[in-house]
Amino acid sequence: MTEKFLVSLEKAEKSIRLADHFLNVTFPLVKEYRLLLKIISELYVGVINLINASLQYDYYHKRITIFQDSQTNLRTFKESCALRNGLSENEVSSLLEVIRLFKVHKSSS
Repeated sequence: MTEKFLVSLEKAEKSIRLADHFLNVTFPLVKEYRLLLKIISELYVGVINLINASLQYDYYHKRITIFQDSQTNLRTFKESCALRNGLSENEVSSLLEVIRLFKVHKSSS
């Protein structure tokens, strides 16, 4: 049986690869700036799945508790999972910046 964290990791990889393709192949050809919104959206999905995979992995190994509240889970990721998995503060802030950009876009539309 496939573990939940592996499924989340596969979803994250798929979304990030798609965003990469849009940015490096499709966007230079069509130069349609609305595509940038799709890229941010795919990056957001990838980041959320990546964070979920990290949380699920640590939960599977009984290192953390997963909560219903996404903000609490995000704080848990920042404070324990990210450090344990070797992410730098700069990498964590980049992930959080993608989340922030997506939320700004969602609230403006």
